Amino acid sequence: MMGTDLFVYHGFTEFYLDGKWVMATPAFNKELCLKHKVAPLEFNGREDSIFQPYNLEERKFMEYVAYHGSFSDIPVARIVKAWEEAYGADRVRLWIGAFEQSGGKSTREFFNEEPLES
Repeated sequence: MMGTDLFVYHGFTEFYLDGKWVMATPAFNKELCLKHKVAPLEFNGREDSIFQPYNLEERKFMEYVAYHGSFSDIPVARIVKAWEEAYGADRVRLWIGAFEQSGGKSTREFFNEEPLES
């Protein structure tokens, strides 16, 4: 769908707790992690909990390749520009058009998709 294995501007959440900023990626539930053969992330509220670098087979799964900074609100224009540079403006326009046409609802059935093998 994206034409690459990069998720440009894939984010995480930061929040201030007990005098410290903590990062967390609330992206995948336990069932989805197991389907993709990665351990569910543990989160204790005191330490960062970001994506798993390796899957359950000890193969490289994911990595952050760029840190774009922290924002108090979603930097939509910056994200769209970065997407256009990485994926092509035509592809991004198709995504935005499909999203708008769907009324803001995803047209994908993520749970029904099969994981890509590396």
